[in-house]
Parts: sequence; C-alpha cells; structure tokens
Amino acid sequence: MKKANKAKFFAWFFGILSLLLVLVLIAAVFIIVKLNRNNMFSKSILLDNNYFMDYSFFENKEESENEEQKDVYVDGMVVREYIEYNSDGDAVIISTYVDRELKEYIDGIMSRLDNLYGGYLESIVIRNKIENNLYSIYETYGINQTGDEAAETYLLKQHDLTLSLVTGKVKLDIPYISQEGEFPNGCEAVSAVMLLQNLGFDIDPGEFIDEYLKCEETYIKWGCRYGPNPKKAYVGDPRDEDGGFGCFAPVIVNALNEYLPSEYTAFNTTGMSLNSLKSNFLDRGIPVAVWVTVEMEEIDKILQWQSYDKKETYLYPANEHCMVLIGYTDDTYIFADPYNSNGIVEYSESETVLAFNSLGMQSVVIVDSSSIN
Repeated sequence: MKKANKAKFFAWFFGILSLLLVLVLIAAVFIIVKLNRNNMFSKSILLDNNYFMDYSFFENKEESENEEQKDVYVDGMVVREYIEYNSDGDAVIISTYVDRELKEYIDGIMSRLDNLYGGYLESIVIRNKIENNLYSIYETYGINQTGDEAAETYLLKQHDLTLSLVTGKVKLDIPYISQEGEFPNGCEAVSAVMLLQNLGFDIDPGEFIDEYLKCEETYIKWGCRYGPNPKKAYVGDPRDEDGGFGCFAPVIVNALNEYLPSEYTAFNTTGMSLNSLKSNFLDRGIPVAVWVTVEMEEIDKILQWQSYDKKETYLYPANEHCMVLIGYTDDTYIFADPYNSNGIVEYSESETVLAFNSLGMQSVVIVDSSSIN
C-alpha cells in the first residue's frame, strides 16, 4: 500500500513538473517571439549621432554664415562695399553700413538679374551703377510695392531690363513625381529623382533605388532593433510601408553623385538657412531637396535602433519627410511634395523654418560642375 502511494506521489510530482516545464517552454517561446518582433530595448543614446536634434547646430547659424562672407553686424546693420571713381578715374572701394534687410533684398534682386542677364552685368561699371541706384530707390520708397514698381521702371528705362520684383515671387517648374503606391517611404529617393529629371536625365525612382541608393536592412533580436547609420545608408526598404524608415542628406548626395556624369555635382548644403537657399539657388533657377516633416508638423515620435555592432543608438523622427523646394513668396515657401500625391504645396514661412530647423537644416542641390570655383 505504501509503495502504491509512493508511486502515485511520484507520478503526480513528475506530471506536474512536466506540465510546469511545458508551460515554461511555451512562455519562453512566446517571449522570444515577442522580443524578436518588438523593439523594446535600446541603450547608449549618443545625441551627436542625431544632428536633427542638435539645436545648437543652427543657433545663430545665419549670423555665422554671413560673418564668413565678411558681413559685420552692428545693431541690424551690415557692411556694404561698393565702387566709386575719383577725379582721376581710379576705382575706390567705399564701405558703408546699410540695413541688413535691405541688403538681403537687393542681393536677391541682383542674383536674379545675374541669372537672367549675366553677360550684361559683367561690366563692373554697369553692375555697380544698377546696385547703387537700387539702394537709392528702396531707401526712398522702402521695401514695398511702390519701391518694386520704381525699381522696375528704372531697370526698364535705363537698362532695358525687366524683372518681376513685386513680392519677390519665385516658382520653378520641375517634373513632379508621387511616392504614393510603390514607394510609401521613398520620399528622399523620389525627391532626388525630381532633381535629376529637372536636368533632363531619364531615370525613375525604382532605378535610382535599386542601382544607386545604398539601403541596409533593420532587424529585431532579443527585443532590440538593429540598423545602419541613417547618415550612411537608407534604413530599411523605401518600398516597404512598415519596414522603411529613411535617410539623411549625405546618403542622397552619395547616390546622386554615383549617377551623375562629370558635368554635374550634387552637394550637401546642410546648414544653409532657407534664406541662403533662396538667394544662392532658387533665384538662379536651381531647385533644392530639403528635409522637413510631414505637413510641417512638429516631431511627434522618435524611432530608435542600435548599430549592428551594438555600440551606438540612432534616433530618427518618425514623421521625417523630404520635399523639393521650388519657390517662395513674401511669407511662404513652395514645394513639390511627393507624399500622397500632394503635388505642389505651399506652407507659411514660420512653420517651414521650424520644421526645416528641427531636421538639422538638411538640404541637397545639383549644380553644373563648370560653375564651381
């Protein structure tokens, strides 16, 4: 009787133990599967890897850029140098302080004139005369419609030049491509291809992605997502709605230069303010790919993943977006937006600057190599 009870006890004991082991095994399998499907852990947050969050990068950026151009700021004024001729006919450089806003406005006008009438303005005498008279006109009438109309009259009457100065509107006409459908997370590649097609190159986003864009996969292991540095490769697959994240400007520059012939060069113009992009590129008829957010909204979520070697963690704004800047008005910016077949869109200056700055002032342009000094 005792042996039977003992055997019964051991049978129950091992039966319960076996059941517990099976439950533990099931739980372990469940946890392993869950860990490998969900990005639950991350570590070693290094903010210097994530320059879209480094607000010090663009604090006082515009001032530092202009200092490099030898502009000196004194209570909103800047130094302007122009040429006068003395009684002997010798050219003398004159320096004077002028209102910063006025200087930037006339610099924009001269840039557009250069684009339209470069040969005529090669004469330093004519160029200096036009610029000095524009300063006199706007100092008299102000930067407004009256000043614009007076400047137009002067240019047409004295130099047979015409230029639409009213509100300083610029809107470039470039080929538009939507990312909707095949490229749900391919805004960077699609924007790059718009720049290429604008120059007459016969290439589509699929070819650009497959043959020139460096893409590296992400994967989840033990609850942690692993992936590449978004400054060195596109993270994931631009064709994958759930598995495509994006990339930063250096990746697009590298891909463009892989494709472009020697006559053209793509440049990473990250750090240039929107005002600088306007005067240096848009006013010369050159569109610019810029990094902003979807519909210019604030960054609402940060994605993260570990480097493959587990030494670094990369942060990425979930609503990061890339569009092509094609124009502006007095208080708005105009874009070719590949998202959701949005087409040509316009956003206020304030919301555009906020979104652009929050992504680290990233931008990319393609220029004719012969124009590089």
